[in-house]
Formats: sequence, structure tokens, C-alpha cells
Amino acid sequence: MNNIKISIIVPVYNTENYLNRCLDSLVCQTLNDIEIIIVNDGSHDNSQLIIDQYYKQYSEKIIPLIKENGGLSEARNLGIKHAKGEYISFVDSDDYVEKDMCEKMYEKGIQTKSDVVCSPITFIWENNRKVKKSFFPDIDIFGKGILESPRILGIVSSYAVTKIYKRDFWNKNNFRFPVGQCFEDSALIYNILLKANKVESVNIPFYNYIKDIEGSICNTVDRTIFDIFKSCESIINFYSINKVYNKIEPILISICCKHINMRVKILRNCNDTNMINDFINETYLFLSRLPNNQHIESYGITLNGLNRLVKSILMKIIFKLFCSVMFICKLIPKANLKRLLFIVMFRHLFSSVKRLSNNRRYPSIYRIRRLSANKKSKNVQKYGLEVLSELKSIFDER
Repeated sequence: MNNIKISIIVPVYNTENYLNRCLDSLVCQTLNDIEIIIVNDGSHDNSQLIIDQYYKQYSEKIIPLIKENGGLSEARNLGIKHAKGEYISFVDSDDYVEKDMCEKMYEKGIQTKSDVVCSPITFIWENNRKVKKSFFPDIDIFGKGILESPRILGIVSSYAVTKIYKRDFWNKNNFRFPVGQCFEDSALIYNILLKANKVESVNIPFYNYIKDIEGSICNTVDRTIFDIFKSCESIINFYSINKVYNKIEPILISICCKHINMRVKILRNCNDTNMINDFINETYLFLSRLPNNQHIESYGITLNGLNRLVKSILMKIIFKLFCSVMFICKLIPKANLKRLLFIVMFRHLFSSVKRLSNNRRYPSIYRIRRLSANKKSKNVQKYGLEVLSELKSIFDER
């Protein structure tokens, strides 16, 4: 196929129960000039049989690859090497996408000449028949680079699958997913966003992310959660090497705290006392090194520079208070009490850091968009049945 517009990379590992649905959503994309690179990462089930069936039927679109098991990052990196599209994207084989995803996101990328185009996401809990669609609260911040509009980092997710990336831009910067590490998306995506000439958006949740897959890393309570510190270190180091860390320090620290907080929540279901103690120690060590010491001169004698300096000083105070509490927390002999104190304190820490990193403009946006009771009633009457019908069709397909 000539003039491929998007290469879709689909790593597959033992997902025979979901693979048909995933591939069906890709082969019926309204954008015709796409290639679907399916990387079988050493599956032991019938995934390869399903891939062969689709390749036989859609040989002009599908490129099947087989490799020994090496993990998600290795499979994605292999797919990137074989990609020929103008843009590349990623889809996990246990999820699925809306049929116009490629068309809408590609059009936005071409129209705006953007290196990265983002979209929000739909979360689906199949067992509970629950769907949650998210949207970007402010699309005016897009269409710029990260340094010009750093709030993009706080709005977009770290999911690699909700974005398309210009392939030349990706290869020029030699981006690769870290092999042998969990939470590989958060370790790389924020770094990619920094290097992009512009980050654009299509405010439609095309990607359907299944949350209650058995064995999903998001639902796993084991020592893989410690890899989140590697991801946070990657973010801090990348922005420091590129000499922009001090310019957007509050947002970067808020991002790291957000990802650590997601792992902290998982500890509620953990009964391994040693793992809880080790995670508390790792959190203490990581946060005690943040924020990095910066010279006052590096903030600049401007209103914006002084604002960043004040936020940095406040964060230093907050972090010192938290680390002091954590030092006391480590001395508590009772595991349950220690875990409870840690979870509560980190939640308050994240809340404080998030407030410091957010722009005051957001509350006014939400107030402007708040609907009266009468308008809400009209909207429910107008769109309610349409939404319910759409949700019913989603679940009836299963």
C-alpha cells in the first residue's frame, strides 16, 4: 500500500478473548490508507490463529509479526521499526476504538501540522456494565508547544494509545519505550510532548479502555508498582537535561505525585507488610529529593518568574512537612496504622501540589459551563435517550 497515513501498532499477548473485537474496530476504520501492524509477543493461546484469519481477509492492511515474549515495550518498538505511515499510533489488543478515530485525528494533524494529536478516553468496566467518558475541560490550550502551554501536561493522560505521533518526528528523536519496565507510557509520553512542535487535540473519546481485564497492570498489587519511581525519574531527568525543568516545575511535580498516588491507592488492597514498608521508604526517598535546588536567578526577574519562585518555595515547605511526617510514619510498628497514615497524608500532599500547579482559570471555566436546572432538564430530554441507546448498543455487542 502506498501513501500510508497511519500505522497502527497492536501488541498481542494471550488476548484471544478480546482480539476479534479489537481488530474489527481497526479494519473498519473510515480512513482507508492505514496499516495495522500486529505483533504477537509470544502468545500461548489461540491469538495467532485469529491473527492469521484476519491477515487472510485483510492482507492489504495487516502486517503480522511474531516474536518471542519480551513485553509490551519491546513489541511496540518492533512495530515502530516496521511502520511506514505518516503518523503512528498504538492500540492494546484487549481494547477497541471508534471507527472514525484515525480519520478525525489524522485530519487534525495534517491541518495543524502537529507532531502529536491527543484525544480523551472512555473507560469501560464490563463486569459492572459501567462506562465513563472523559473530555478535555479546556481545548484552547492546545495547538502550542509545552513550554508555551505547559497546562497541556496536566490535562492529557500519559496513555500512549490516545494519541497519534508523526513518524519522522518520533524517529528523529529516537524515542523508544523502556524495555523491562512497567508504566512505560508515563516514562516516555511526557518527554515526547516536550519535544513536539505542537500538541493538538480532538476532544472526542475515541479509545475504549477496558478497566477490569484480569491480570491488568492497573489492577495488580505486586512489586511492579515500584517501577512508577523509574517513570517519575525519567520525567524529571528528561526535563532537567533539556534545561526546562525549573520553568514548569510545579506541573512536573504534580504529574509525578499523581502517578505515585495511583499506586498508593492500590496499597489499600495490599496485605504484604514488607512491600508497604518498602513503598513508603521509596516514596520518602524520591520526594525528599524534590523539588530540585534551583538558583533564584534561573527564574528570571519577571512576574511569571517570581510566581514560579513562590510556588517552588511553597512546594519545598510542603515536601519538608510531608517528609517529616513520613519519617515518623516509618517508626510506627503497627502495619495497618502506618498504611492508613501514609495513604491519607499522601492524598493531602497530592491535593496541595495539584492546587499549586493548576491555573486559576479553571474554576471560572467550570462556572461558565455550569447549567441551570432548566437547561439540564432540556439536555436530558434531548440527548438522554440517544446516549442510553449508544451505551446499550455497546453492551449488546458482547
